[in-house]
Parts: sequence; C-alpha cells; structure tokens
Amino acid sequence: DTAAAWQKYFPQMREQMAPITNALVEAAQPQPGMRILDLASGNGEPAITLARRVAPTGHVTATDLSEGMLSALRANAEADDVTNIETKVCDAHELPFADGTFDLVTSRLGLMFFADTPAALREIERVLRSGGRVAFLVWGPPGPGTYFGAAALPFMRRLAIKPDPDGPGPMRFAESRKLATVLEGAGFANVEERSANLPTAYRGSPQELLTSMMDLAAPFRNAAATLPDEERTAAEQEALNDLGAGYDGELTKVTAPVIIVTGTRA
Repeated sequence: DTAAAWQKYFPQMREQMAPITNALVEAAQPQPGMRILDLASGNGEPAITLARRVAPTGHVTATDLSEGMLSALRANAEADDVTNIETKVCDAHELPFADGTFDLVTSRLGLMFFADTPAALREIERVLRSGGRVAFLVWGPPGPGTYFGAAALPFMRRLAIKPDPDGPGPMRFAESRKLATVLEGAGFANVEERSANLPTAYRGSPQELLTSMMDLAAPFRNAAATLPDEERTAAEQEALNDLGAGYDGELTKVTAPVIIVTGTRA
C-alpha cells in the first residue's frame, strides 16, 4: 500500500525534504489570511507548513488522488495541532472549486506527473482570483551525488529506460525554462524560474535510504526487480557507492537539484 509506505517514512522524509519544502514555501510567499490550494499534497508537506504560515485566519485545501494519502495528512496535521487545513480527493484536471476561490496554488514535486499539464493549468487559472499566485517545484536534472541520480540512474541505465521527455515522469520539467514556457503559454504573467541545488540529509545509512526509495516508488522497484540478479546487484552497489560518499555515520547527505517556477494570474 503506497499510502502506508509513505506514512511509515513520514518523519524521515519530512526531515530530509525540509529544504525542498522551505524553498517552495519561500517562493510562494504565503501571507496570513490567504486561501491556498495545494495540489498532489501526499501525506502532509508542504500543505501543513503553508497552513501554519497563513494562520489564524487563512486556510489550506490539500488535494490528492489518494484518500489514503489524505487520511494520513489529516493525522499528521492533527499531530502538529494544525487545524486550518481541509482535504479533498480530486483530479487537478477537474477541480471541484468555484472560479476565483484561491489566492495561491502550490504543488511540490507533483506537476510533472499530471497527464495534461496545459489542461491542469487552465483549471488552476480558473480557481485562482485575479492577481493570484502559483508556485510549483519540480526536480532539476539528475546526476551523480543527487537524490534521484545516485539511487535511480544506475538502475535506469541497466534497464535502458529512456523516459518520454514530454510525458508524465519525475524528469519531465528538469530542462531549464521548460515549465516556465508552459506557464507563459497558459497565460500566466510575471513568470519567474529559479534553479537550486539544495542540501538534503536522510537520517540513516545509504542502504536505508535506498530501501526507502524502493519502498516509496513501487513502479521503479518493480522495474528494478526485472533485472538479472548480477545486474541488479551491480546497480545497487553503484548506487550505494555514490550515496556512501555523503554518509557521516548518522546522515546520508545528497544534493537535490530543483526548479521553482512562480507566476500570477493576469
């Protein structure tokens, strides 16, 4: 169960992903009293952090395709005493909200998985008030020593996986200006893009980090399992060697290249 796996690792992932969450939140510029829509919220972040920033009079609507994820989000918010947050199972391509409902729409590592980005952006624009903001964070280009590159690339090379650069997937908007151009094409104004290589740290060994990634990404785990034993072992060792360069005995430190794009509804 994907939601159960994400909840199992929530404390470690929240800590590891905090620099990524914070980068998006700072770019989003949430203000007290704002009404925020967070898309592909998963089990809590950045929706919980955003809710804190807009309290006491603002609120966050957190959405996901999975009720299991949102159930976990509600539990995590309650544990943090965050009450100004509500959840809604919905598809970003058909948002069940009235025109002009929100001041800000955010998504952390979600937009690249939408089936039809322009269609989703039309819906996002519709539910934003005039002058409302969007802030999206996606993965930047992977490479050795990076969160995605260190653990995934050794397997992808051996599997000969070459993702469709324009189809849904983690690296869909890793190319500079690609997402910004899509936002401009959708009619958003004041579009700005920033790239950053963020330091992250997983509380555990390289093996524990690799195991968590396999547990959290079922399609990737299943693909890796199709490799012959010898190749799978070689890929794992390559990944562990790369991740091991950042291990200090307590934390496994890896760089997370990200791209943050902001804009406003005209």
